[in-house]
Amino acid sequence: MKKILLTILGVTALFTGMCGCNRVQSQAGRELTIATLFESPYLTLAAQRYEALHESTTITIKAYSTKEGQQLTDTEIYSQYINTALMSGLGEDIIDVRRLAWVHLADKGKLFDMQGAIEWEKEDYYQNILDAFIYNGARYVTPLNFNFDVFTFSDAYNDIEIPDRFTSDWLVTMVQKNPDAPLFRSSSSMSPTALAFRWFLLDFQWYVDVGTKEAYIDNERFINLLESIQSISGNLRGSAQGESSLMLQLIMYNAVSSTGWVEDYQELFLLGNEDGKGLFSTIEFLPAINANSKNKELAVDFIRFLLSAEMQASPELMYCPVNRTAAADIAAIMFAETKQLGFDVGTFDLEKNMILFDALAEQLNVVEYSDFVLTSFVYDELARFFAGEVNAALAAKNLQARLNTYLKE
Repeated sequence: MKKILLTILGVTALFTGMCGCNRVQSQAGRELTIATLFESPYLTLAAQRYEALHESTTITIKAYSTKEGQQLTDTEIYSQYINTALMSGLGEDIIDVRRLAWVHLADKGKLFDMQGAIEWEKEDYYQNILDAFIYNGARYVTPLNFNFDVFTFSDAYNDIEIPDRFTSDWLVTMVQKNPDAPLFRSSSSMSPTALAFRWFLLDFQWYVDVGTKEAYIDNERFINLLESIQSISGNLRGSAQGESSLMLQLIMYNAVSSTGWVEDYQELFLLGNEDGKGLFSTIEFLPAINANSKNKELAVDFIRFLLSAEMQASPELMYCPVNRTAAADIAAIMFAETKQLGFDVGTFDLEKNMILFDALAEQLNVVEYSDFVLTSFVYDELARFFAGEVNAALAAKNLQARLNTYLKE
């Protein structure tokens, strides 16, 4: 199979003469304020284009951290600021709630319910992704993009019937039957800690009740998860050059592997749980509207703009757009540019791979819980277990104590 060197160039031209977006008549001197944890090139670009379409509107973006990465301190400071501002009836009109425990803000009536305020043609969006964020029947946040893990297997498993998605119990059983055959995953880390963390998030509702603020970790379910992953840890490895790589950014041609090479899609499988659920995350700016905002109508219209096909077909929006039209458009543009730049696309079939991507995306229905402080505690305790610092029973007790203390704060 021929390899393809992929690139992203010149897509900004797509927006020249952009006129298909929802336009509202701006009132003189209207200002929309936005609070975000990290700077977002996509948000900055959208603000510039929205202002160009609405001459009397000014959008002010305040990024409270300029450092990308997993900075717990920055997140805690930002979370404290947002909570204090909202409880005082203050704060920006639109709030970035990625990594924050936004469900608690919603419970306190501090976020505006966008259900009904933002309407879209369901066939134009990955509705399962949007609806995964519905909380108590309300739509307090709406995602702009999504990202997910996909597994593929080494040739040693060619004769084994593999389900569309697989659970931890199925994987353990397969490894027990083939103890010498290594597995590999194509889209992210294959470490035991990362794998256990994903399954924890898939079954998050079994372990944490965010409504009652209670953790239920010290049980056989959690202990079995740790011990199961530990039993197959010797069979896990990351992808190597020459093995199938998943293009997480659609067919946008940014390789996941550091080699900068990708191949055509082959057999891909989602991580799952016993309920047939599929896990995804969103790492771009995640907007919610301040319930105290005096500019809700303007905020709603700007979020509509963020979700429009014209805006979402932008390389500044990392990973997978929630807008189906944008996903198809940018895939076609990138594929055409790849050929125009002289790269050999081999047997790559754009239409076939977009169908496969859609099929995988439509199976996603569990969003990764966004409270970065809470999930950091989970990952830390899992890492301690797989490093041999604690046994499974003690890890369960420690994590339950840490989470209950945090949830009650």
